[in-house]
Amino acid sequence: MAFAFPPTAYEIKSPRLVIRTPTVADAGAFIELLGNVKNLPLGETGAMKDLTIDSISVRIEKWRKLASEGRGPFLAVALRHTDEVIGYMAFNCFRTKDEYEGTEPEREHPLPGPEGRYLTDLGIVMDHRHRRKGYSSEVICMASEFAFNSLGCQVVRMETGIANEPWRSLMRSMGFGAIEEKGAVSYAERPIGWLYKVDKITWQQTERNLKANEKWPL
Repeated sequence: MAFAFPPTAYEIKSPRLVIRTPTVADAGAFIELLGNVKNLPLGETGAMKDLTIDSISVRIEKWRKLASEGRGPFLAVALRHTDEVIGYMAFNCFRTKDEYEGTEPEREHPLPGPEGRYLTDLGIVMDHRHRRKGYSSEVICMASEFAFNSLGCQVVRMETGIANEPWRSLMRSMGFGAIEEKGAVSYAERPIGWLYKVDKITWQQTERNLKANEKWPL
């Protein structure tokens, strides 16, 4: 069956993890993820304050609405066999080729159809208590496979702040050191950071290399 976009709900599975649409039952986990500075990427200090079950539940419903409209979905990352939420990821945006190349302004609502999903931007945060277990690279593989093969994206972009050396190490371990760029990132006030623009051919080579080195997690 062909993939219908936007889906009723997102569910992307690997042997260990599931990336899925969050529910209000996940509110407690998101209070910890968003409110604990230890979970932020290195160099960032802006953890959310005064979070409650009610305020997070409202936020989750907003995320679900945005995803249902075809806008960037914000998703839970959970252990597959227990459904414990240990992180989150997002397809932060969908852009046309012209938007990506800067020849036309970015839309608030993505252009319908595959042409509106030429690029997506991945954002990933893992609970600090579950780091150094290979989950981040697994999520990148899951989300990238889904982006290229189901969403029809041609480019997957990842970005991080200038101080985030652990993320740079992760990118190098996956073979993205050669495509690393230093420049203005797309979020907040567009500070200088590190960018990784992975096209489909690069991703296919990455998959072959990870499999050859017995590091492919899917």
